[in-house]
Amino acid sequence: MRVSRTEASRFLICLLTCLLGACSVVNVAYNNANTVAHWYFDDYFDFSSNQRALFDQGLQRLHVWHRKEELPKYAALCFELARRVEAGLKGADLDWMESAVRERFNVLVIRSVGDLAPAFAGMEPAQLTNMDKKFAKSNAKFIREHLSGTPEQRDSKRISESLTKIEDWVGDLRADQEASVTAMIKLMPQMDEQRQAHRLVRQKALREIFAGKLDRDKLEAALNHWIINWESGRTADHERVWGQWAEQNRNLVMKLIGTLTPQQRTHVINKLRRFADDFTRLNEQEG
Repeated sequence: MRVSRTEASRFLICLLTCLLGACSVVNVAYNNANTVAHWYFDDYFDFSSNQRALFDQGLQRLHVWHRKEELPKYAALCFELARRVEAGLKGADLDWMESAVRERFNVLVIRSVGDLAPAFAGMEPAQLTNMDKKFAKSNAKFIREHLSGTPEQRDSKRISESLTKIEDWVGDLRADQEASVTAMIKLMPQMDEQRQAHRLVRQKALREIFAGKLDRDKLEAALNHWIINWESGRTADHERVWGQWAEQNRNLVMKLIGTLTPQQRTHVINKLRRFADDFTRLNEQEG
């Protein structure tokens, strides 16, 4: 039941995923985040030995800070959201959740860029070429996964994926709930073509940043702007379709919430509390 307006790229923003992990494996994912992030970025840029050392040092500082400062805030957010679900989630609660997630995301981005930017200074042409190849591979995967098949086949896939995600949060859906969700998803616009076009725009912008040989302060500012303002560069048509999708997605969430059984509501609450407990335990561990 994702409602955040941040359509995060798989680049730099992947740090958020690395640091959070998935619910069932959050402890393992979090404690191995440095290894995952090191592999991901080194694969994209083929770091020099100096860049690799700077990246690892910055990543270690970031992880220590995040464990100490941010995880308690994540736990508090999960507990608060669980309380709001228990009280009966309303539209204002979705606004609160989106704002809270956006705030934590922005804090993470700014801190991440500050710690890691030195490793990305002075990129060599060969490294930019390597990045181009990785982008091409990523784009081919996106096209294969999101733009292949007929519109009907793509609709069927997104309905199946959405139902799987929803049931992960609320438990098994009743037949009437599944039918309602399916009908609403079918009415939501497909925008994978616009998303792919936008990815190319953002990739080009990032390449220009790295090719610009910026000093540290300018590089940090440029990377912060690139990540936090990921939506910039969309066409007017993309903005229009995205607005429709966001509104319809919100309506879907609110309608589903209104039909939750006591058991389903408890499923959501317990999942959020498990997240909070995981974040609390991780915060108490040694970095």
